[in-house]
Amino acid sequence: MQADRREETEAPYPNPHTLAERRKLSNLGHWLEGGVLGVTAALALLDALKPELRWPGRWWPRAAAASGLGLGGWLLAASGHHGGPRLYFRHEHQDRQHLQMAALLAAGGALEASDTGKLGDFGWAAGLAGVGALFLSHEQHGSGEARAEAERVHRSLGTSLIATGAAKAADAARLPGSWRFVWPLLALDVAGRLLRYREPDGAFE
Repeated sequence: MQADRREETEAPYPNPHTLAERRKLSNLGHWLEGGVLGVTAALALLDALKPELRWPGRWWPRAAAASGLGLGGWLLAASGHHGGPRLYFRHEHQDRQHLQMAALLAAGGALEASDTGKLGDFGWAAGLAGVGALFLSHEQHGSGEARAEAERVHRSLGTSLIATGAAKAADAARLPGSWRFVWPLLALDVAGRLLRYREPDGAFE
């Protein structure tokens, strides 16, 4: 507990959370995003299997945009008890990257949902690939082993997200192959890994 409190006072912004609470909040964020990505991918897969239904094809891009808006809104609201968004995101590089990811997801989903023809079909592909690229260099907090483990997991997730975005782009470009099924299946895999994610012991220390 003393280490928790010392970490709070040494932070360059107000930090009312203990280390254990920060790990729980981080886990919650991964689970929520995994859940929304899972819903998005499941709807896209249903659209591929049953295109005559039409409604899954309308709703999965909206779910994708909602995932970004939800993540961004949560981060901005949570920054309120860390001194506000300007102070918090200036010092907290990890959550600043999370905010960038949220913007990519929201923009990609919104572009996909809009009626912009072929250009819009690449929106979600670009969003996924952009988030994947950020994951490859995503800043982690923690002791040596915990940090190394978190970096390994996030690099693996980043690679998978880039592959998912590439598959979605192949589908948007109408390339030969079963890309319409491949990219939702890849996204479901990433969603499952996010839902199983737990911050390693020593994270945020």
